[in-house]
Amino acid sequence: MQQPSTQERPQPRTGTIIDIVDITPSMRQIRIADPSLREVQWIPGQHVGILIGEGEPLLRVYSVRNHDAQQGTLDLWVLLKELGPGSRWAQKVGVGDTVRFGGPRGSFILVPDAPYYLFAGEATAAVPIAAMLEALPAQTQIFGCLLAERPGEEVPLTSSHILPWVYRNETPASPSPVLIEAIQSLTLPETPGMAYLGGEALTCQALRRYLIEEKGWPASAIKAKPFWAPGKTGLH
Repeated sequence: MQQPSTQERPQPRTGTIIDIVDITPSMRQIRIADPSLREVQWIPGQHVGILIGEGEPLLRVYSVRNHDAQQGTLDLWVLLKELGPGSRWAQKVGVGDTVRFGGPRGSFILVPDAPYYLFAGEATAAVPIAAMLEALPAQTQIFGCLLAERPGEEVPLTSSHILPWVYRNETPASPSPVLIEAIQSLTLPETPGMAYLGGEALTCQALRRYLIEEKGWPASAIKAKPFWAPGKTGLH
């Protein structure tokens, strides 16, 4: 079986879209099938790069929500509300269309057997976080919370591990004081676990700094992944 690598550039694949389902009013699941995906070992948290357009295509990166090796499929959950090239692609694409992509790959991945796990992120990070939560054993100790803009915009979590949601409403998104304060209010064990911080860049930086400077965590126990910053997206 082909082993995943976070260092090697993946070979491009051509898949076929076989199913499209709206998960929420602002998020769409797109299922891609390709025989080569039967030989891939996906690690929860990894992403794929989608090539959009002809000629010199644009690259947009999306976390994989689920991979079915037996069927040779992977599911992407794509936000529709950003109205960039990726969102427009997700709105217009149909069943039967082909799509070129690379991966899955990436280093924002589940590390097994940590003492416990801390998760923090918003809608852009909720997809890989949901995949990681689903892969963890039921007895695993979990801390953290997720941020939505307002009630009704939560990304569904289907595992036995359910994180609470907090809501930004009219507060700033960059950085997010709501998410930062929610994580700082948690009572964590004295010893470090493994932290996954995803979403807006300045919020990730603030939370990483808090864990290192105030909680004494080593940098090696923190995986921070900025998915966007004001005026910029696709920061994989």
